[in-house]
Amino acid sequence: MPVIVRKNITTFSLVFTANDGSATQPSAVQAVLTYKDLGGASHVDEITLALANGAWVGTWDTSASGEGVVFWMAYGYGTLQAAAQGSFEVVANAANTV
Repeated sequence: MPVIVRKNITTFSLVFTANDGSATQPSAVQAVLTYKDLGGASHVDEITLALANGAWVGTWDTSASGEGVVFWMAYGYGTLQAAAQGSFEVVANAANTV
């Protein structure tokens, strides 16, 4: 599982492929992230990804997150539907939680 230090900005870059391996392009792509803050409260963030050089790209600032696993799901919609999901871990030492 990828590890990201809290207060960094993480970048998502996704290329959706068909069953035959060819790239497919949905009309738009949205990502949903679930995480807990420093106090342990659950949150859901949504980000819009933009098409750049054949990949769907977006960023998310980890500053609001506490330590722990962040789950994400990205979905394309429009004429062509596509989906991807994954997770990464946000880590922080004592100096990074103030």
